[in-house]
Amino acid sequence: MAGHLLEIKDVTVSYNRVPALHHLDLQLACGHCVGLLGPNGAGKTTFLKAIAGLVPLETGEIKLHGKETRQSLREISYLPQRELVDWDFPITVRGLVEMGRYPELGLWRRFTSRDCEIVDQALEALHLTELADRQINALSGGQQQRAFLARCWAQQAHVYLLDEPFNGLDRNAQADLREALHELARRGKLIIASHHDLKSVPDLFDRILLLNGELVASGPLETAFTTPLINKAFATRVFTGHEHEHHHDHDHEHSD
Repeated sequence: MAGHLLEIKDVTVSYNRVPALHHLDLQLACGHCVGLLGPNGAGKTTFLKAIAGLVPLETGEIKLHGKETRQSLREISYLPQRELVDWDFPITVRGLVEMGRYPELGLWRRFTSRDCEIVDQALEALHLTELADRQINALSGGQQQRAFLARCWAQQAHVYLLDEPFNGLDRNAQADLREALHELARRGKLIIASHHDLKSVPDLFDRILLLNGELVASGPLETAFTTPLINKAFATRVFTGHEHEHHHDHDHEHSD
């Protein structure tokens, strides 16, 4: 099973010696859409960044397909919250998706017909073919999210880490994004998305990860998304580190 698992073993992340994540142990199977839930300052953004290799681990290790993630970072793609993206950057949807091929190209290799084929597949998979020549700042919020997912596809990422992707989307855009994420999961990808609207969780995710600095629960909705566990996750933390997380990690988890 290791070939189809993201394994998180004894992971601690601290800011100024104050733990934001405390000795996490869990496994997440590929082919699922996982909702990452917890109160404001629970370490959700830190959790995503730790998997993406963007913050150092104080203890523990993270493995994908049985290998440490630092050996397979191209298979992991992190999408920050939309308000942290410069949407006025002058680039088309196709141009944004082509950026997903850059790590593979390196400094010297030119774009090939195979690269173009992968970009076209990404646009098609996320239903963006007709918008390929549109500037990203002319897209709706949901279309912008799908454009970034298409860039991840072009990167040939296997794990998609999304920070509050449904935030600020209207109902139709939320439904479109939900379908896109579910399609990625059906194709064997692992989606982990932080989310704060508990009412919409059953409609969006098939697995849940409840976090409050420590791991509260992880699993299918029927076992992990229960009232006692939700109450436990949103109770006061036994140690306080969230203000450090906000200050040092720029978590922007104000909407949680």
